[in-house]
Amino acid sequence: MTGEGRQTQRRSGQQGMMPTGDVVVAAAYGWPADISDEDTLAALIELNQKR
Repeated sequence: MTGEGRQTQRRSGQQGMMPTGDVVVAAAYGWPADISDEDTLAALIELNQKR
């Protein structure tokens, strides 16, 4: 299978669910996977102010 075919399968979910970048980043920060954009922004501002 070509690389393009693999990417198409991943996007369509045919090979199982792969976490999106947003989900991976949220997990790395300890945030819920379904964090809203507003809550993400607030959390990032808070982290920035702590630095």
